[in-house]
Formats: sequence, C-alpha cells, structure tokens
Amino acid sequence: MNRNGDLRFWRPSKDGIGVYEGINELRVEKLLVITALALTGIGLVMVYSASTFIAVKEAQPDWSIFARQSGLAIVGLIAMFAGMKLDVQIYRKLAVPILIAICSLLALQLIIKLGPIVNGTRRWIDLGFFSLQTSELARCAVVIYLAKVISSDPAVVREPNKKLWQILGIISVPVLLT
Repeated sequence: MNRNGDLRFWRPSKDGIGVYEGINELRVEKLLVITALALTGIGLVMVYSASTFIAVKEAQPDWSIFARQSGLAIVGLIAMFAGMKLDVQIYRKLAVPILIAICSLLALQLIIKLGPIVNGTRRWIDLGFFSLQTSELARCAVVIYLAKVISSDPAVVREPNKKLWQILGIISVPVLLT
C-alpha cells in the first residue's frame, strides 16, 4: 500500500523501466511459472481424456496423442523459460516490428493464399516438421505490444480514455486479419 492507502504493485523508476512496490519480483515470476505449469498440466489431462477414443479408433495406443502434445508442451515450457531470461529492453525494442511482421504475415495468408487449408480455413503455415497457426503468433505479438504500451505509460491503465482508441485501433488490425 502506498501513502494514500491504495494498493500499488508497480511504479515508474528514474530509468523508466519501473519497479515493483510491495511485492517481490521473484515471487511474481514463481507465481507465473506455477500458474503456467498448472494450466499446462490441466490442458494435458484434457487432451488425454478427449483424445483417447480417437487414438484407439485410429489403431494407435491410447496415449499417442497425449505423448505428442506433452512433447510440444515441453518445447513450449523451454521457450517460456528462455523468454523469461531475455532482457525486457529487447521486447520493448521489438514490440512494434514484431506486430508489423505478424500483421504482414496474416495479410499474406489472406491475399496470396499462403499455407494449406485445414478444416476449411487457411490459417496455418506448414514448416515441414510442424504446422504453425499464425493467429497464435498474432496473440503473442499483441500481448508484447500491450505490455510495451502499458509499461511506457502506466496512466493508460488508470485513465483508459487517454489512449484507448489508439490501442484498440492498433489491436484491431491483427484481430480483423485472423
């Protein structure tokens, strides 16, 4: 709590990066990791329960789809830990270029019919060893961009009307392209 009795966890610092107030940054990372692990575990249980019948129907072991998804979850967790080790300034510098690149990729999929048709839609890019859904990349790009905007001007959260239309306008581009 600050002097006014408000609960505040983040405040700007002299270098503009910001510091956590009243909460240990390491504790926040542990909480995020535990949450991510729990959600991944729940997701894997759901995949196993939903895919057992399909695997048996296709004459595969009942755990085959679960095993594949577990491998992808491990790759995702490794990527998460690697991303946590990157300097925040890298994300800040690359937020806009990443958003522009992803929007360009989404537009290319619509214009030149890039990628295979899966379930009646062309939302995937086949990379040979796996297929990549560009809307997932767009989701990550929007989160990185929003984090940059909010961290550079925390007043956006307290006074949303200040930049709300600008943020909604920029976010609407990848949303409309997916």
